[in-house]
Amino acid sequence: MIRQRIKVFMLLVMICQIVIAKPANVDNELKVSVRMRDSGYTMGDYIKMHVEIPTQNKLSIDPESLPLIGRVKPWLDLQDLKVDTQQDKLSLDVTWQIFATVEIAQALKTPKLLLKTLDNPKQNITIPAQIFYYSPVLPYPLGEVKRHQNIPPPTFDMQTPLAIVGICLAMATILCGVLLWIKDLIPWLPHQPGPMTILARHLKKLDNETMQYDQLLKVHHALNSTAKQSLYPNTLDILFKNAPYLKNERDAIHQFFNDSWSNIYESPSHTHPITVAQTLAWVNRAAVAERIFRNRSKAKAVHKRT
Repeated sequence: MIRQRIKVFMLLVMICQIVIAKPANVDNELKVSVRMRDSGYTMGDYIKMHVEIPTQNKLSIDPESLPLIGRVKPWLDLQDLKVDTQQDKLSLDVTWQIFATVEIAQALKTPKLLLKTLDNPKQNITIPAQIFYYSPVLPYPLGEVKRHQNIPPPTFDMQTPLAIVGICLAMATILCGVLLWIKDLIPWLPHQPGPMTILARHLKKLDNETMQYDQLLKVHHALNSTAKQSLYPNTLDILFKNAPYLKNERDAIHQFFNDSWSNIYESPSHTHPITVAQTLAWVNRAAVAERIFRNRSKAKAVHKRT
């Protein structure tokens, strides 16, 4: 009888332990403190929220319970989340960003976060929703809005660009011509022409067949300028010393000088008619030789300077 009572008593004790004992998988919650500015926010602002959780032992947060970075609500994004675990506390720094506006200032809430730990036993961490006051971007009520008239498409002006292109081409052509003239690369327009070149230009304009008195004097003046002194029949060789590029025309120059000297300074019975074509032939050759000599002299002078 006593044994039966003892067995019944032991059975009742075991049943009570089963009923009263707390299940092993029931989570324990921790206290949470949140610091966050609750006013002065408008569209595009960041909301900085600092969370601290005092603990007795160092906790490990379950990464699966952390919210993902990105869109949380149509008007709110989670920009950043940092977790700092220490021996006596757990810290979280949460950054939200607002992407909408309101008509009038109103109170909104951040989402509630539910975190879990990996420790045994597991514990819940509930970060409550935080109220903040959100200000509008635009004034309320909005004034009357009128649609602007359609702006006509701009007309494409072709005349002005074509005129500018024409002016630029003309200026480029002029500058190229000036450069060629300075470099003495234009045969019919030499730069800084010498006496023989000037004489050749003058003779080409003549329309008479024989050389006249004043025309003969112009040829003698050109020869004197080339020789840099006055020439006479007995001093004509000085011309070829001072202008060696005329040596190829020695015979033609001697013949002209003798004939023209007779026509100018001797009696009319000793005159010999001198044709313009005959004179122009050797004068043209002398002008070309003069230009070649001058260009080579300039090139040598530049080379010595450099």
